[in-house]
Amino acid sequence: MTQRRAAEREPLLTARFVVVVTSGIFYFMALGALLPVVPRYVDKQLNWLALLAPEIASRLGKAGVVPTGDLELSARAIVSTALICLSLASEAWATQDGAVDIGVLYDAAIGAVRA
Repeated sequence: MTQRRAAEREPLLTARFVVVVTSGIFYFMALGALLPVVPRYVDKQLNWLALLAPEIASRLGKAGVVPTGDLELSARAIVSTALICLSLASEAWATQDGAVDIGVLYDAAIGAVRA
């Protein structure tokens, strides 16, 4: 396998979900489901991350709950988790035709991450 092909299959994010790039297509894998993700979605998530992470880092620094050297990483992890949980809650809300409040679904997604 060429170095480029290996890089194309390198996971961008790991946790309970993985984003894999194969042949220029983004895929989001969660709990065994592989779904195509349009690059625009990824761009929007990265824009939110860039906007929100500095504020979260500042708050973490003021609270003194994270070592100074880990502020940026911790802030990015928190924002990324919140964005993915919101996305998953939105998907569940749409699948259930709005029968369950999206806030309840978001809380459930965050609760799963904290478990």
